[in-house]
Amino acid sequence: MVDRRQEEGASWLSGSVRDDDDKEEKHETLRLRDLQAAIIVKRCLQRVERGRLLRE
Repeated sequence: MVDRRQEEGASWLSGSVRDDDDKEEKHETLRLRDLQAAIIVKRCLQRVERGRLLRE
């Protein structure tokens, strides 16, 4: 027979595992957003540089 404390511990453990998964997913999402922002900035800088070269 399972003790009530063991049940609570099991639900706490599964909850903490889910929390870790959520944190990891959020971290990956933020990392992807950072990469996307870096790509956009790089493209903008390339356009600015091309504009300077065309004016010269």
